Amino acid sequence: MTVTEAAACGTPAVVTRIAGHLDAVDHGASGFLAEGPELTHHLDLVLGDQALRRRLGAGALELASRFTWEATARGTLEALASAAAARHRR
Repeated sequence: MTVTEAAACGTPAVVTRIAGHLDAVDHGASGFLAEGPELTHHLDLVLGDQALRRRLGAGALELASRFTWEATARGTLEALASAAAARHRR
């Protein structure tokens, strides 16, 4: 949640490759997903390149704009409808 909230403020992220981060960061567009030594490499890139930081910040804003209550409700309804349909087919 913190990564998504930061994205909504235009802050790019450099994060580890774990499940929650995979949805919150679009690698190369809103930040970087990294492991091991590449984490430090990506941090250096973002901190040292203002143009990259601005581009990733704009991408972070765009990505965060997709996470709305309407989208959450729609996704939940679709999952429930799919589960109900699968149960009805049994």
